[in-house]
Amino acid sequence: MKLFFTAAMAVIIAISALFIGYGVYVNKVSDSYIETVMASRAVVVHGFKVSYREITPEIVLNNVNMRAEHATDVIAQIDGSVREMFVSQGQYVKRGQKICALANTDISLEISRANTDIAKADAAFVQTNGEMERSKRLSEKNAISRSELESSVARMKSAQAELAAAKIARNQLDQQSGLQTVNSTIDGFVLVVYQQDGAYVQKGAPVIMVGDFDRLLLKGQIPDKKIKNISPLNESYSMRMDVSDLSEKALDTDFRSSFGETFVIKAKIRDMNPPLADSAPLRNVTWEIDNAMGLLEPGLYSSITVSRNDSKMVLAVPAELIGNMESPELYVAGPDSRLAVREVSTGIYGGGLVEIRDGLREGDVVITSGIDGLEPGTKIDVVVKELS
Repeated sequence: MKLFFTAAMAVIIAISALFIGYGVYVNKVSDSYIETVMASRAVVVHGFKVSYREITPEIVLNNVNMRAEHATDVIAQIDGSVREMFVSQGQYVKRGQKICALANTDISLEISRANTDIAKADAAFVQTNGEMERSKRLSEKNAISRSELESSVARMKSAQAELAAAKIARNQLDQQSGLQTVNSTIDGFVLVVYQQDGAYVQKGAPVIMVGDFDRLLLKGQIPDKKIKNISPLNESYSMRMDVSDLSEKALDTDFRSSFGETFVIKAKIRDMNPPLADSAPLRNVTWEIDNAMGLLEPGLYSSITVSRNDSKMVLAVPAELIGNMESPELYVAGPDSRLAVREVSTGIYGGGLVEIRDGLREGDVVITSGIDGLEPGTKIDVVVKELS
């Protein structure tokens, strides 16, 4: 009996070991199958084939101030109170146009005194001239001495000189009276009105500021890498902007109400310090803008795109794919259709594209989407689309 029990237990243990061993075998086979399936599975991603594209080099200027090149203060030539202002801010004026009228009561009183002095001097001249004529007739008859005649002539000439001096003084006062009307010295827009009706103005004080908008100046600091993107520097650039670019107007007017939402205007670099030949992280650049059409007005502009007027055919990709321009990298379809990271060197940029100088060849596939969470080496199935 004991022998039978021992034999039965041995059979049971053997059968159990057989089942366990089979289970282990099945699990290993299943894991190997799963790994094989996973290894052969490709993640679907999207990309495009790199090709040559036309790029117009450009830079964007942010928060730059545009001002009139020619702006001058129109000043008062005499003291006086502002009787009337004839212009307002933003108005266009011509050279010689009336700006305001000043009232100077002292000049009126001085003119009245000058008229009195002229009348007195004229009466004295008439009298002495008559005496001289009589002296001449008496002298011809030897009725008076030669010295008496000469004294008579001298009194007449003295009265004549006093009359002339009184008239000169009156003319000077007339000129000062004319200065009570202040006129513009140049053509342009009224940028600032310094005085108001009733204000007392001293000689030499500014009344208004007038600016000529035919040429505007734009100054700003530009990083060296930006300015070199549009080099070699030439005589003409295009500035592109829309109505929202003017974030802070210099004048309470709307010069551009009759124009569309976007427009392009010509500009050139007038001055750069330091020059491109010198090494510097930032450069102070002054742009001269041709505003003869009156499209722009002075003020703070939030965003202006400056571009060259020529383009280049280069191997290019969308700039948004580059990320860090200091150490640019791109995800590409590598050997055996596996995800790879490629270091590249970049060149000019513009229109949302950037030149690839090294690291890619024409026809390479760059991945644009679907790679979140994927590691280099992952098998990928690329849906290739044309780059718009």
